[in-house]
This record gives sequence, C-alpha cells and structure tokens, in this order.
Amino acid sequence: MKVKVKVKASFSFYKLSRFINSKAYMDLKDKANFTPLVKRMKDFIKKGRVKKPLKPITINSRRKRKSPPSIGGVKPLFDTGKLVTSLKYDTKAKAIKGVHYALHHKNGFKHHLTGKIIPPRDFVTQSLANYGTKQFNKDASKEIVQLQQVLRRVFSRKLSK
Repeated sequence: MKVKVKVKASFSFYKLSRFINSKAYMDLKDKANFTPLVKRMKDFIKKGRVKKPLKPITINSRRKRKSPPSIGGVKPLFDTGKLVTSLKYDTKAKAIKGVHYALHHKNGFKHHLTGKIIPPRDFVTQSLANYGTKQFNKDASKEIVQLQQVLRRVFSRKLSK
C-alpha cells in the first residue's frame, strides 16, 4: 500500500531575524550562558579552590573574630559567605555583579586598615579556566532547554493537509 503525502512548510527569515534581535531572545540567551558561569564561580569559591592560599595570620584573625563569624575557615574568598551569595547575573546591566569588594579581590588591593598589599585572587579566570564545553552544557541544560522551547514555539511550522 502506497501513501502519498504532500507537506508544505513555511518559514519566515524576517520573523527569525526580528525575534533573534528582540530583547526577549537576548535575555533568554544571556540567561542560558551566564547563569551557569555564576554557579561555577560560586562552587569554585565554596570548595576553596581559589589560588594563593591564606596566610596563617589571616586564618588566625578569622578564628579569633567573634562577629561576623567565619564559615569558610581556611578557604580564600570564603569567610562569611557574603561574596559568594552576592554573585548574580544582572539581566538589565547584562553583567555578573557582586558586592563592591569582589573586584578588589579579583584585582588585588591595598588594605584600608593595615596598608598591606593584598594579592589578587582572580576567581573569575581561575574558575573558568578548566570549565569545558561538556561541563558547561551540563550546567546550562535547563536554560538551554528553555531557550529551545521558546524557539520551537515561536517558529512552529504549519503543515498543510
């Protein structure tokens, strides 16, 4: 038995270009790209993988301090947790943002009380250095699926009978 089927599909490149240049698409794409990167940076800091270990004097001062209590112990850039929890992707600014001193830690700075030079601990570059495509796809899968669903919905083809 033979069945003849005729399928017609319409596709508008104009509609595609309009959607790809829209704010809705850009927001979804940015979220799919940057949300996993922020998650990676947070995990990297929490696990204590930031290079340039703390000096013994810093560890001792953390232990002696009563307020705010240290939750990171000997982990660089993870003392109270404020830096880690502040890292977020800002969709309006299209940038990863954090507390004001995050940039100081990334670039190094002169301590305001002691005057000592604090070495840079570039947690951004360090956390992304070993972040391969396979791991990124795994971390971004939820956001990528969301983006694909929107694209399918926007560009669903109508088949003729």
